[in-house]
Amino acid sequence: MNQSIFPTKEFRDLSVDFDNSDTLSLKMDAAANILHVSKNWEILTGYPEKDLINSSFKNLLHTNSIPFFDSYLETLKSEKYIVNATLKIQQKNGCIFEVLMLARQIDDVTDENNTQIFIAEFRTLEYYMHSVKAIEELLTKERFLSKSHKLRADIAELTLKTPSASEFLTSIKKLLSNQPELSVNLSELTVKTLDNDLNRPVTISHQPPTAVSSDSSYDQVQFSDPLPLVETNINIQVLCPNNHQNSYYFNLKLHCFEILVTPWLEILEESFVQIYTNLEHLHNHFVLQKTQHQLQSLVENVHAIGFEVDLEKKVFCFVSPKIFEILGYQINDWHNIEQWLALIHNEDRLMVRRLFDAKDIHAQENKSQNLSFRIRHKNGQFIWVLAHITYQLTETHSACILGVLIDISEQKSIEASLELAVKDANQLTQEQQTFLSLFDMGDIVLFKWRNNKNWNVDYVSLSVECLLGYTPEDFTEAGKLYANCIHPHDLSRVLSEVENAIATNQTFFRHQPYRIVDIHNQVKWVSDITYILRDSSHEIINFIGYVYDVTLEHDSHSQLQSILDMQESIIIVTNGRKIQFANKRFLNFFNSPDLKAFLTHSDCICDYFVAYKDHYVKPYEQADWLQDLMKLPESKRLVALERGRDTIGSFKVQISHLTDVSSVVSFTDITETLREKDYFQYLSHHDRLTGSFNREYLHHRFEKLIAATKRNNQHLGLILIDIDHFKKINDEYGHNLGDDVLKSLAELIQENIRIHDRLIRWGGEEFILVAEVDGIESTGVLAEHLRYLTEQKRFPRNLTITASFGITIVDDNESLKSAIERADIALYRAKNAGRNQVEVEV
Repeated sequence: MNQSIFPTKEFRDLSVDFDNSDTLSLKMDAAANILHVSKNWEILTGYPEKDLINSSFKNLLHTNSIPFFDSYLETLKSEKYIVNATLKIQQKNGCIFEVLMLARQIDDVTDENNTQIFIAEFRTLEYYMHSVKAIEELLTKERFLSKSHKLRADIAELTLKTPSASEFLTSIKKLLSNQPELSVNLSELTVKTLDNDLNRPVTISHQPPTAVSSDSSYDQVQFSDPLPLVETNINIQVLCPNNHQNSYYFNLKLHCFEILVTPWLEILEESFVQIYTNLEHLHNHFVLQKTQHQLQSLVENVHAIGFEVDLEKKVFCFVSPKIFEILGYQINDWHNIEQWLALIHNEDRLMVRRLFDAKDIHAQENKSQNLSFRIRHKNGQFIWVLAHITYQLTETHSACILGVLIDISEQKSIEASLELAVKDANQLTQEQQTFLSLFDMGDIVLFKWRNNKNWNVDYVSLSVECLLGYTPEDFTEAGKLYANCIHPHDLSRVLSEVENAIATNQTFFRHQPYRIVDIHNQVKWVSDITYILRDSSHEIINFIGYVYDVTLEHDSHSQLQSILDMQESIIIVTNGRKIQFANKRFLNFFNSPDLKAFLTHSDCICDYFVAYKDHYVKPYEQADWLQDLMKLPESKRLVALERGRDTIGSFKVQISHLTDVSSVVSFTDITETLREKDYFQYLSHHDRLTGSFNREYLHHRFEKLIAATKRNNQHLGLILIDIDHFKKINDEYGHNLGDDVLKSLAELIQENIRIHDRLIRWGGEEFILVAEVDGIESTGVLAEHLRYLTEQKRFPRNLTITASFGITIVDDNESLKSAIERADIALYRAKNAGRNQVEVEV
């Protein structure tokens, strides 16, 4: 098997160094059972390692990906490797992300059952998108750092060579002009302006940088997304050291990468402070006639060790105080040359010794040499230094060496990092080519679109021919526009989704499935995931996305949607927190055009549960309503949903688990069924004619009525009411009028009693009223009031009637029969006393 198809060496060696892999990788057997996972699975999926080991890899997949994985696994078993396998992995929190799986069999490794063992690596698209520009910035910064060290060293060298201020400034101008990024103009000596003060010998100001077009000749690594170039004008004012009323003016134009503007300003400020220092010494007539004096005054102000060596005596005549700051030694620690050479790294010592063994000093006089070597710090560690030395003859014609040591450890470290970065960049470029070739071989089409209204295509993989029938050249050279391939009915929605992603500052976004039209005018459904590329100013440069055919999935989904839309019940798919699917009955019930519109107001149907009788409602905000309902008997799985502002519907709930995290839930409307049940229950305790309670109600509730009055420290008063001469009304006017009289009397009494008093039609023209009272007197007052109202009322056909009342107080633990018998005795007396009377029996 050709292992070069795998994108990284770490992947090819995964079976050897599995735990140190930074990729999303795992080891599994032929049944897809997970044997080992890389350390970052828990970060990306939320599942700890202990939950993954010995479990099936299919448990991590979205339901739609399982059939594809089964197919991939069969290919893997037979071919021993597979690439470009697209899968959807479902995180523990329910979120889904897409990966490309690359897998192979571990050669000569099987388990105890002689089963094949495989390793697999999973890559997301963003894995390939981030490294190039970071490397380019690193390369640019490292080149600049090296250049800044060189500039410091060159300025230091000038201080040793120029005897006067004018020559020094001319040399500085020439030195700066030799920098590709700078153009320099040095003004004549002028009167000092008011924007400076005596405490600031150097003043630097610059204009805001402006963008310029990329210059192919400018030194940079050529990537597809070059770093932005800018220009800015810099004005530098340097006070004349011996006369602060005068200044030197340097006008510079800086042309560099945007990321280097601030470093350039910093190095220029540092350099001109250094320049001012040298001018100050020159103008104070400390003319450095000897290189020794030049070097000594310079090294006291720069981050370098100045030194002088007597070559005849082999001793140090001078060492600057910077020795302690840079190498940790005291000045007196450096005396004998041989002792000093012992501090040099073994590999560099012979090379350094040659510098101090010059034979013909006259031939070497005033000549300079640069040498990099390692020297031991006081703490025992070796650091890299750059030695810049010059051979000189003293006034007594003795030979000496003048020099400076500059700490270049950071530069050496950067050079090593740069070398490694270049190596990684080359490897990454190779990996990118491998990655792009995967798209050429697969069903997924990789696009790179420009940020314009037509989405001009800069790159498209060969797989576009399978999807659309066009060649890559049709898009990249002939000008075929991807926007023209999108179905006209879907184009505005697709554009809107792009605009929304830009407005909300998204990095990745997924289009809802949309239609495209291929070269043969065939319509296909596709989906794509798009990555937005931005520059350092956060301006959009390109869109990179992969497009894949979902026609089969969409057609299946449409058929399922049609079937579910035919159901009378509300049907949803949910994880208990958010609705993932809803049928047409759901949308009609909530008067919503589509699920997306519904989700703008609420994520869960449980937000519409209302408290109603014995129906379920969430006991608290974080309650798991699906689990709560599953714990109830099926007959008790009832919820009440708001139909509108004043209407409530009752629904029976059925729950079926679709996956580990999603369930299909149906809501069947049983509102009418419950209404019929409530109506029959109402009839069982109410008189159909008058609406009053009936005998059954009083027999059923009598003991509870007594208990309630006891809790309230009251008595239960019982009033037996009988309409006088009611038979005569029936005989003279008919039973229909008699029924109307009964209803009118019941209404009259109901309107004049308290809400917790109970009116019962006991039979024929007899009623019983039970009420909470404080004694027999208040019961009599109530009965007398009702008797008076009855006497004064005009009944149907302008009839007037009267009624007789027998009252009593129900004793503790007394039966209903006993209490009614006493009230009947009182009623009998009222009848015999001439009717239309209230009598008491206690």
